[in-house]
Amino acid sequence: MFFCLISVVLPLTSFVVTFFLGNRLGSYAKLITVFNIFFSVIFISIGVSEVIKNSLILTVKSHYWLKCASLHIQWGFAFDNVSVLMILMVCIVSLCVHIYSCYYMSEDPHITRFMGYLSLFTFFMLFLLSSDNLIQIFCAWEGVGLCSYLLINFWFTRVEANKAAIKAVLLNRIGDYSFFFSIALVLVVFKSSELTVINSVLPYFVSQQIYLLNYSFGVIDVICFGFLIAAFCKSAQIGFHIWLPDAMEGPTPVSALIHAATMVTAGVYLVLRCSYFFELAPIFLKILILAGGLTALLGASTAFFQYDIKKIIAYSTCSQLGYMFVACGLSRYDISLFHLINHGFFKAALFLCAGIIIHTLSGEQDIRKMGGLKKVLPLVYSSMLISSAALAGIPFFSGFYSKDAIMGNLLILNSSLGFFSYFICLLAALFTSLYSFKILFLVFWIHPNYASRINYFKIHFSGYLPYVSIFILTVMSIFSGFYLKDFMIGIGSNTFDGLFYHKNTIDFLIDYEFIVYDYNFNAFYKFLLFYVSFFGPFWYIHKWFLYRSNFLQKFK
Repeated sequence: MFFCLISVVLPLTSFVVTFFLGNRLGSYAKLITVFNIFFSVIFISIGVSEVIKNSLILTVKSHYWLKCASLHIQWGFAFDNVSVLMILMVCIVSLCVHIYSCYYMSEDPHITRFMGYLSLFTFFMLFLLSSDNLIQIFCAWEGVGLCSYLLINFWFTRVEANKAAIKAVLLNRIGDYSFFFSIALVLVVFKSSELTVINSVLPYFVSQQIYLLNYSFGVIDVICFGFLIAAFCKSAQIGFHIWLPDAMEGPTPVSALIHAATMVTAGVYLVLRCSYFFELAPIFLKILILAGGLTALLGASTAFFQYDIKKIIAYSTCSQLGYMFVACGLSRYDISLFHLINHGFFKAALFLCAGIIIHTLSGEQDIRKMGGLKKVLPLVYSSMLISSAALAGIPFFSGFYSKDAIMGNLLILNSSLGFFSYFICLLAALFTSLYSFKILFLVFWIHPNYASRINYFKIHFSGYLPYVSIFILTVMSIFSGFYLKDFMIGIGSNTFDGLFYHKNTIDFLIDYEFIVYDYNFNAFYKFLLFYVSFFGPFWYIHKWFLYRSNFLQKFK
């Protein structure tokens, strides 16, 4: 318990030190933040081994911080298999972002303030993941939103950064009000905000009604509606996604942290923690499937037609979050968490590689004005190739294992909604494969296409510091899916028993491998994702050969 708690508190101490002593410590302040996050990773690793090895749920209660009539709220923390795995992922990604920021922001005079904001952002996310009641989750929810505003608007002298930060706050304010309304209704109905207490008595309130505007609604349905809107706003789902691409106005390390580990993952985590609510409101499960599939297609297709390297990766995040919501709608919350963890590693690697490319080219972000970087930045090219393969779902990389599991569940759903969502997600996977290798083609494979030759001659090796972060994330992008698959979603796995709602059906892996043929499906449909994931690399390899032959003919 001590190791888990100290891993949550350490980022807060980093912020306090940099806030009060940053000017006196100077460059030592950023080292303090890096070492604190490093020790958080060490301590939570010990906590993960303790919790998972012994199948424990570690809880701690502190003093009452809110007393109002019969409502008494304590500071409470719960560390189970779900929270410790998420905390470990967030800490690893945050450590890599902190190390990378020492390089990326080295010339910024306000780097100490920036590192403090990153640590505070990490703390609020860890606070959210470890909270055991809805009110405490809401406090952390607001803290994450505050830090996103501070970091997106870090370069506050830029008008576009101001607009982007305000847009993010306003869009998320809709979800905050919705979340607050659902929490208030939970307190009125259940007289408690602790998730374990609520889940234990939830089936007895299925038939209870509430009257709004002279209409009768189920209490569970109204609560789920509030949670759904909150999750959609925070995770930038269709209709609420417009703030996420504009968040690219902040520094690149901010983009990596928001998209991979903190801000947008909070919405998915809320659905995971409230799975018992959604299982008693089946209509919202269908909405999750449909909205998630449409968001996956919208994000992937939009990314394909973008040329700003950061916005391509940003829209990619919208698309991948859609897959996670589809898994939640299928009641496969374990697969959603599995994809969330895999996505955190390869998406952070993509953003950090993009940051090095932008930094190397003196701020250029248009991929049409790049090219020829394969020989100049070989380590970045290798990392981006691996991360793009994981994003596209190429077999044996991390993204393949989780994405294939989601598509398999859609296939065995055996309903019109399942078939429709399956082909929507398949089309999204096709666009994902295309834009992933479009970046590689225009940035690394073709010959230099810079607006000015000066940018090309300024390219130089930036030192080994940023490559430490990229190497860690790249290794995780290769192996996380393979090593976590059997543990998280394998046949007979009881990792999340009692933590999520589980259907009393045959395990989906057995379904997908054997019973799928009872639905009169051709085996071709089963391997469609496999074929689609290779379409992007084959298409752009073909284009590269055509480009190379045309280029050589000009000099004959």
